[in-house]
This record gives sequence, C-alpha cells and structure tokens, in this order.
Amino acid sequence: MTKLSRLAVVVAVACLAGCSGDSSDNVTVADQWREQIDTIFANAQNLSDFQRSVLEDYQITDAEYKEGETRFSSCMADLGYAVTFDSRGGYTESAVNGVGSGDMSKADSQCQDESLLWIQGLYFAMRENPDGLPFAQLVRTCFEREGVQEGKDLSSDEFDKMINEPDYVPSDVAASLCVLDPTATRGVSREEAEQYLHRQGHGR
Repeated sequence: MTKLSRLAVVVAVACLAGCSGDSSDNVTVADQWREQIDTIFANAQNLSDFQRSVLEDYQITDAEYKEGETRFSSCMADLGYAVTFDSRGGYTESAVNGVGSGDMSKADSQCQDESLLWIQGLYFAMRENPDGLPFAQLVRTCFEREGVQEGKDLSSDEFDKMINEPDYVPSDVAASLCVLDPTATRGVSREEAEQYLHRQGHGR
C-alpha cells in the first residue's frame, strides 16, 4: 500500500543548511514555519518526545529526519510490516511474509504518531519553500522563469484565485510543472506533468 505524508503541506533547498548552534535564537527560520512549529507545541496532544526534541530548535536536519524514518520502519517491522520510502516523503507498506499484525492502517497511525507525524511534512516543506512564501507567489515566479504567459496580467489576488479554482487546468506542460513543483525541488518529471495535465483536462 502506498502512503503519502499525513501532515499535508501545499508547498514545501534547506533554508537551514548553513545554520549552526544549539539555540533556536541562532537559527534563521521563516515566520510561517516558526509559527507552525509553535502551534504544534501548543496544540498537538500526541507529540512524541522524539519529535518534540527535533522541533525544539525550529529546524529539522537530514539526520533527524532519517532517524524519524528509521524509527517508523522499526515500529512497523515490530508489527509485521515492511516499509520502503521514496525521495518525496511517500512510502509503501507490505506485510512481511504476507502476515502482519492485523490492521495496517492502525499500525501506520501508531508508528506515525511516535516518529514522523509532525516532522515529515515540515521537513520537505521547509526545504522546498524556505522563505515560507505563498503557493501562488511560488507558482507565479515559476511561470515567469519558464516563460508561461498564463495569468501574466492578473493581480496577485486574481492569480491566487485562478490557480486555486477547483476546475483550474494549466495552459500547458510547463505550467503544469510549475503547479506541481514550483521550486523544482520535488523531482517531478515532464511525463508526470503531462499526465497531470491530461487528467485535469479530462476532469472538466
């Protein structure tokens, strides 16, 4: 069974790659991410000690995220399931030797709570969008970079409304790539963008 991150973040280059120090005061973090982490601290009832320790300095290092994956995989293995991660934060699960502990979804939820639930989405989001910019602004910048003329004369509010319309279909493959991967950090291929454009167009 294929899974995606349970912490949904619309857009996510590590803004913290050059940061160091033991105090969060020494770390440059966009207000959006700092506020989101503060909200997690204030409201998350199931924030594990491990995830709390990761977020305390308002950054998630590669090593910390990998440890989260390892903890998740070990937890699932204890319950009879094997996990394989991909480079985008998704993963597949399968019962070991065809036999798991019973409810795979329940096992996934339990192990996510202990290891990745609150850090997985943030890890990718903070790397894809270190400045915490609005999704529409990222897409518009990508349009300009790729020479996409769609929405060129719209105001910021009008552009935001356009790309967030439920029936919005990008004008071409380049526009699709910008919508799917505005910062070109997710590794979305042209073929995937073409498939997305085809699905969106046929769904109208």
